[in-house]
Amino acid sequence: MNKKYHETNIHKRALIDIALNVELLLNMNDRNISEYDIQAFMYKFFKTNLLNTKYTMCREIFGKYDCAISDYTRSVPSVLYEIKTFVKPKEKFPTKSALKKIIKDFKKLYKNKYDNVRCYFVLVIKKQDIKKANELEGFEWFKLREESNKKEYKFESYKIRPSAKEIILNTCVYSWEIKKLPRTSI
Repeated sequence: MNKKYHETNIHKRALIDIALNVELLLNMNDRNISEYDIQAFMYKFFKTNLLNTKYTMCREIFGKYDCAISDYTRSVPSVLYEIKTFVKPKEKFPTKSALKKIIKDFKKLYKNKYDNVRCYFVLVIKKQDIKKANELEGFEWFKLREESNKKEYKFESYKIRPSAKEIILNTCVYSWEIKKLPRTSI
């Protein structure tokens, strides 16, 4: 990291926190790390770091998004998060099944009904799976992270762009911002 931790943006710091917590559990030989655990790490991190601001972190709200940042009225979210994790021994990544689950979350984010909301997809995987994902058909959006000349990947109705990543020992936490494509008139 070229910046001091407290000078790094809060989204990047959240990924660092998730990676550290996952790695801690793995080092304690806890291999049963679920999406719910990642939500809890994220919730705790943001709840603490948004203290004394006008924002708060919520879980499973605004249409059942994994996590959301909103003002205290909780009427409209500012940021929505969907999370997928593939760190349990029985969870395989990358696979066609994993791809379907991820694309489903991408679509859920881009179809949100809120204006001016930022949407992020967070992926937690084992470091050993990075190379496999870069080689598998359908994961072109994943390869984008390694290509410096390409900043976004377009799907039919939305685009994604790499946002942040954190790799700590055997744990990788990636995020992509999901944006709706402008509608074209015929």
